[in-house]
Parts: sequence; C-alpha cells; structure tokens
Amino acid sequence: GYMDHHVYKNIAANGLFLKKYDWTYEFLNSYKRKIHPEQQENAYTYNMAKYHYEKEEYRQSMKLIQQVAFPNWRYHLGAKFMLLRIYFELGDEDGLSYLVQALKVYLHRHKEIPKYQSKIHTNMMRFTQKMLQLKQGSSYLKKAEISSRLLKLRDKIASTQGIAYESWLKQKLNELLDVNAPETHSSRA
Repeated sequence: GYMDHHVYKNIAANGLFLKKYDWTYEFLNSYKRKIHPEQQENAYTYNMAKYHYEKEEYRQSMKLIQQVAFPNWRYHLGAKFMLLRIYFELGDEDGLSYLVQALKVYLHRHKEIPKYQSKIHTNMMRFTQKMLQLKQGSSYLKKAEISSRLLKLRDKIASTQGIAYESWLKQKLNELLDVNAPETHSSRA
C-alpha cells in the first residue's frame, strides 16, 4: 500500500526535467504520505532539495541536503553531487575543495560502489574543480587566457570516457566560454 521511494524520486525528477515546478511541488507534498513512514521524511527532504536546486534556490537546497540521511551510496552520491554543483554555482572554491576531498575518501572506502561509478564521479569532480578555478580566475587572468584554458578543458572532457553529470558540466563550460569569449573590435557608427 505504499509508493516506493525510488518511484517517488523518479516521478519528481521527470517533473523537474520538464520544468513543471508547480506540478512537482504539488506532487511531492501530495504523495509524501504515500511513502513508507520509515522512508517518508528522507525521500521528501531529498526531493525538495532537488526541487530547490532546479529552481536555482541554492541556499534552501543546501539546508535540506544537510538533513538527508543516506540509505545507500546512490542517494549519498546524488545528494553530495548536487551539493558540489551548488558550490560551483555559488563560486565557493573552499566548500568545493573540502567536499571533493571527502568524496574521494568516501569513494575509496565504500567498496560496494562499482568501479565505473567511482571513475565517472571522480572525473566529474576533477573537471568541476578546474572549471571553478577558471571561473574564479577572471579576476586576475585575461579573457583570452581563460578562453584558451577553457577550450583545452573542453577538449579534455570530450576525450574522457565516462563523466557523471556530463551534460551539466558541458553546459557550465559553454556558459564560461560565452562569458570569456575574446572581444571583437567592430566599427561603431
């Protein structure tokens, strides 16, 4: 008589993917009580964190992520990598570095995590850190230099097999390339 928390998570994820924020919010609240009581608060809190993340309400998402108890490594990685993307969006290089170190230890200690999963998540951490360093570098590097380094990073990402959240990574890289595109001189009338 209960909805599986994975089904709840997948339905919410589809609603968020379609940017049906009002519908997803209503779904999460209406179906919360249909989740088994032992998983109810955790499933609800995790999915509300994702809801706020997708709406770019990063601070609210962070507060909720901190309340999630992780029933397995999939939830743990999902929540921590949501947090990693938040740190990137907020430009929090210290928070990102600390989280990456903690995640490296977590991936090393938890032998039940398939090697492929460890590899794709490690790749994502490495590239996100490099992107954030370049994003922060705009205060002391010229746009042309940042653009050159971003293009090299884009090539490295393209040649790397298996990266978690690859579409997000590429989207953020393209945004940084747009911001740091060398300015062209045009004649003004």
